[in-house]
Amino acid sequence: MQSTYPEYDQIRAISKDLNSKLFKALSGSEMRIAARPFGLIKKNKLIIESYVEMDQYTDYAINDHFDQNGKNVVIRCLENPTYEKTNIEKIILKSLLSSKSSLFEIIESDYQSSTIKIKDLFSDSEFLITDRSFSASPNACDYLMFSRILVFEEFNMTSGAPMIFHKEMKEIILGKYKRIMKKIPLAKDRSKLYVTFFKLYKKCGHENIAYTGARAWQVRGVSSKLQTHHQPKKSEKS
Repeated sequence: MQSTYPEYDQIRAISKDLNSKLFKALSGSEMRIAARPFGLIKKNKLIIESYVEMDQYTDYAINDHFDQNGKNVVIRCLENPTYEKTNIEKIILKSLLSSKSSLFEIIESDYQSSTIKIKDLFSDSEFLITDRSFSASPNACDYLMFSRILVFEEFNMTSGAPMIFHKEMKEIILGKYKRIMKKIPLAKDRSKLYVTFFKLYKKCGHENIAYTGARAWQVRGVSSKLQTHHQPKKSEKS
């Protein structure tokens, strides 16, 4: 397979900066409202306990939190003519707008092409995504991944905030998630699904897997707007 490094690296880098801009476009009130279903509000303050948690919450706040007009910040950015956007940023925004999160089983990995093949456990559809971290892992096929997939013309990739589960948890997760979803007080199923898997990840996620793509986003300052409430603790592993 031919490597997609140049295109992938460019889109990934721009996506990280764009995600940071989108997150900072949310008001403090929106951030707190988005955090409530996650149980992240303590004494009326948003408390983030780890960088991984920050990534997951941010991904939700950008894509799955909707205002009173039924719009997320991605839609508002696309519709706002005063918000300057490059052509690549427009492509990324449109990909975010059409993206969805789901639970995927990693079924193949190819280090040379930096790709992994994943199967959507809700629809049985398969995707080939570019992912340097997972494709380099000899144990990639031992895991499930709840993530948002962004589709581009030349390749597909995650949004950078995956929730990893060991494959032995597959039947337990598939047996529990619908019951948990019913208890989530949100209007949209996509929002309920994300919060559901956040809660499942907190209980039975594989937290020790290294994911450098997500860490790069964290280090670039997505959490800076929230540091007045709480400084995320650095994970013990790099």
